[in-house]
Amino acid sequence: MKAGVAILFFWVPLGISAYFAFVPDPSAVPSEFDDRLLHGFTFTYLTAALCFTYYEARVFWPASVWMLGYGVLIEVVQFFEPERSFELGDLGIDVLGIALGIAVFLAVTTVRGKRLSA
Repeated sequence: MKAGVAILFFWVPLGISAYFAFVPDPSAVPSEFDDRLLHGFTFTYLTAALCFTYYEARVFWPASVWMLGYGVLIEVVQFFEPERSFELGDLGIDVLGIALGIAVFLAVTTVRGKRLSA
C-alpha cells in the first residue's frame, strides 16, 4: 500500500492513541467514554488498519503480535506513571479488540475475494 495511505490510516491514529495512552495526566484523556470501550475500539481499529495497510489477505498473525506488544507496552509505561496504573483488564480488552480487528480484516478480505472471483 502507498506510504501516504499507511500514514493516514494507521500511523496517525497510532500516534493519537499513543499520546492518550502515554500522557501522564489521565484527565487529559476525553472521559465521555468508558476506558475499556476506548481500549476495545482503539485495538480493533488499529489491528484492522495494520492488516489492511501492511499484510496480504489472510496473513494476520504478525499484526496480532505487533498489536499485543503495543498493548503490553502501554500497560508497562502506565505502571511507571504516578497517575496511571497497569491493568490486566485493559490488556484483556486489548486482546479482544485485536481479535475483533482480525475478524473485520478476514470478513472484508473474504467478501472482497468473492467479488473479485465472481
